[in-house]
Parts: sequence; structure tokens; C-alpha cells
Amino acid sequence: MPLEIRGAEIPKAANDALPNVGTEARRQRVLAILEANPGFRYAVVTASDSEPGAVLVHIGIRGVGSGEIVVASANYDGMVLFKALEAA
Repeated sequence: MPLEIRGAEIPKAANDALPNVGTEARRQRVLAILEANPGFRYAVVTASDSEPGAVLVHIGIRGVGSGEIVVASANYDGMVLFKALEAA
């Protein structure tokens, strides 16, 4: 499965489709986590039951923005993601 990036922060033109409800819900959860935890640099919310064979990973980085990627279930490793975020 190729990498797919869903830009929740990209402005939409008036004639574009509305944002995906699930993506928006995950974005709101990420923002709520960051708001409730001022010491956190980032927050991650995942969904493994939304798309067959995929894990949806919504990442919010304080002061930067948020976005969502789709990772093949077979390739998803939360610890690898955590280490990559810590190294950034």
C-alpha cells in the first residue's frame, strides 16, 4: 500500500469535498490532548478499524500543525513511530 498523506491543515477551496468525519474526529482528539497536556510536544491518535489492512495515524505537533498518514497494518510499529518523533 503506498503512503497516503491526508492534510487536515490544508485549506480547502469552496468546491472541495468536506473533510472526512473520522479524520476530523482524530484531529480534534489530537488537539484536545495537546491542550490538556502543555508539556507534550506531540500527540498521536490511531485507528486500526477504519480501513481494512491499514492503520490511520493522526499526528499533531505543537506549534506546527497536524496531519494524517495511512500505514499498511503489516508495516505499522508504534514504537518505531515513537522513536522517530522523539528523534525529530
